Amino acid sequence: MTTHLHLLVRLHPSTVIPRLLQRMKGGTARVINRHAVSKGPALRWAKGYRVISVSPRQQDVAAAYVRHQHTHDPEEAIPGWSGQPVASATFAEL
Repeated sequence: MTTHLHLLVRLHPSTVIPRLLQRMKGGTARVINRHAVSKGPALRWAKGYRVISVSPRQQDVAAAYVRHQHTHDPEEAIPGWSGQPVASATFAEL
């Protein structure tokens, strides 16, 4: 999406979500802005976020929703986006 991002993340119960999101937002902005090919505007994350927990039984439904987000809001989809995951990481990598 050009205006927002949906993630499905499995976390350890002791994970501090604000700290995790601070690192994700800061890290991605730093890398994208440093290595941007275009001379367009810098990536700036909006303040805040929304977190929803998903039960293990609903994990597949949530994954499908995230994977097909480009069909829910087609006017905000990135041109050429296939809906396939870009990357996958384990908790240990985060």
